[in-house]
Amino acid sequence: MLFTIRKVLLRSLVTLCVGLVVVTLAIWWSIHRDLAAVRRVIWQHPTPEYPRLVSGAFVAAEDPDFFEHSRFYTLDGVFQMLRGSTATRDASLTNQIVKNHVPIHRSVRRVWAEVLTSIILDASTSKEAILRAYLNCVYLGTTDRTQVIGVQAASQGYLHKSPTALTPYECARLAAAVRSPRRFSPIDDSASVIARRLTVLDRMYTARQLSREQLSEARRIARSAASK
Repeated sequence: MLFTIRKVLLRSLVTLCVGLVVVTLAIWWSIHRDLAAVRRVIWQHPTPEYPRLVSGAFVAAEDPDFFEHSRFYTLDGVFQMLRGSTATRDASLTNQIVKNHVPIHRSVRRVWAEVLTSIILDASTSKEAILRAYLNCVYLGTTDRTQVIGVQAASQGYLHKSPTALTPYECARLAAAVRSPRRFSPIDDSASVIARRLTVLDRMYTARQLSREQLSEARRIARSAASK
């Protein structure tokens, strides 16, 4: 009887160990594949240099502490992203790149693969490279039934000008749309959209991306757009 119990326990232990090895290898393979996919986006595609005002608007809108937060922020942000929670903070720009460029399957293995992929990417890639890639591939809605991918396309499609020619308010118009391109469309001047743009402008001012004069002028333009 005792021998039989030991045999069953040993068999269960072996099965558990084999299962752990299989899961670990599956997670490792997912991480390897996901990192390769994201790094192709970062390094193999041309990423234009965006003006500081443009990049500052998107950082202010989506991840104000992007250049300061630790790797633990990435870990926490990924968990919130996967839960669909916005209760405490938004997913970091790194999390968003991983979310947008790797296949999403709601399973424990995929969750851990995405968590570890984000942490490794954040630790092994410069913030500047991550930000350029983000600006180059962020989804910003549709125009003329065509998806608008990247700040360059959004600037030309919505505002008919180069990103280098954008005003502070125009930067806020584009950056405010990231949260929900349909709800906060750059071509919509409803009260809720204007309020979102004003929030982005205030964050840009807090981050010293704008002077007080620039903020006042951008707010004046926003109020003028709201009154039309």
